[in-house]
Amino acid sequence: MMARATLLSVSGAVVCAIGCGAAEPRGHDDRIPRECVIEGRSPESIADVVERVNALPRPVSVACFVASLPRPLAVVASSSEFSAQPAVGAGNPRLFILSEGLAMSIVPAGEGSHLLELGEWVSDTRTIKAELRFPVEAAISHDTPYEVLLDGGITTCGLCHRNETPAPDRPGAYVSEAMRPASNHYVPLADLHDELDACDRSAEPARCELLSALLDFGLVEEVAFSDELATFFN
Repeated sequence: MMARATLLSVSGAVVCAIGCGAAEPRGHDDRIPRECVIEGRSPESIADVVERVNALPRPVSVACFVASLPRPLAVVASSSEFSAQPAVGAGNPRLFILSEGLAMSIVPAGEGSHLLELGEWVSDTRTIKAELRFPVEAAISHDTPYEVLLDGGITTCGLCHRNETPAPDRPGAYVSEAMRPASNHYVPLADLHDELDACDRSAEPARCELLSALLDFGLVEEVAFSDELATFFN
């Protein structure tokens, strides 16, 4: 494990702390139903995510799901637009929520804002990829996250993530290389709080709700992916 200023006890291949401190929660956005705050452990697998989504009040929004997650959250924010779920500038970074077994990503605005992207760790550098589209109007099955379109014999994830192969013992699922954003695209957690403070809830309610769901429901810690993971450019 990369132990310097470790904030969370997770695999060094997944995340290492960068010593930037943590953000304390403030007030909740009253547009997020209180029923979104449920008990239970943090998701450590794609199956855990399905169970949590099915336990939330429907229709389930991305913001409701994020607000439901137990704290603290370990978060990486990236302004990189090179992704199937791209950031929309530094003000709307792609947000990775990391745990020992799982990487989840969301984005506050843009074409990927209705998606929850998932990567379940199977080794230090490879993950099973999946995604969920929101809002979720009805109960979903454990197969739903793997219903990604194939393009030329690979999944949409395999267009960017290298060495894609079928996941053993999980029909319909695929494993590929995990990638990290380049460090020059990292967005400080303090900047996200500034974005939330300035957010116009009448003009961009969904964006404001998502930022609130991330930052206002408990402790959030700023972390970084391990350098063991490749970027898209090396």
